Order: sequence, then C-alpha cells, then structure tokens
Amino acid sequence: MANPFHTNQIDCLPFLEFIEKYPWIANKKRYQVFLEIGFNCVKCNLLGTHWVWWKEEKGQEPKEHWDLAGYNDQGHLVMITIDHIMPRSKGGANDTSNYQPMCSFCNQKKADKIPEHLIKKVNHVRTNTKLS
Repeated sequence: MANPFHTNQIDCLPFLEFIEKYPWIANKKRYQVFLEIGFNCVKCNLLGTHWVWWKEEKGQEPKEHWDLAGYNDQGHLVMITIDHIMPRSKGGANDTSNYQPMCSFCNQKKADKIPEHLIKKVNHVRTNTKLS
C-alpha cells in the first residue's frame, strides 16, 4: 500500500514536540476530538504518535492542515482519521458521539458500510417494536 502522505507531506513532528511548538493547536476542534475519542485505530490499533502538516489535493483549492499519523509495521506514516461510526451518508450524526479514530487504510476498507453491531441493534429494535 502506498504512503497516504507521500509527496503531500510538508512537516512531521512527534506528538509532544508538536504541542510544545504549537501550543495553540490544543484549542483546535480536531485536536480536542482526538483527545476525546483516542489516538489508536479502532480496527488495527495503530497509534497516532505524530502530527503531520500536509496538503490535501481534493477539489479546486488545495487545503493545508495538521493531521494525526502513526508509523505502521512497514515504517510508513499512516494518517489517523476521524471516522463516522454510522456513516453520514446513512444518517449518522456529525458529532463526537458518532466519531472513532481509524487509520486511513482501515477507514478505506470500511467505506460507508454500517458496522455489524449497529445493524444487529437496528434489527433488534425493529423486531421488538410493536405498532399501536
């Protein structure tokens, strides 16, 4: 698998060095979300140990921002994303109650699938709900 940061990576700092150099980042929403939901991928347990400044090439306007990342077993820097547990495309909320940390590779595999435990929960509610 290719390194998701490859040529777009601008800077990379270990977590504590990053906080010392950019203390204002602690007030940013993205940082606060990771503090609340954790720094490990919920599927493969990859730990986000570095903050990476990189350029996202999506759309017409390139966007530069900090993102959490960790080194995988092959020594590649892999982005830790903020994944929506119940995909937004399936009606999931866009708030921390519906967020989980997930590495970019696991997130790509999950795509917009509804997790099995949520499917079972919805089916249980449907079969146990009586219409009056």
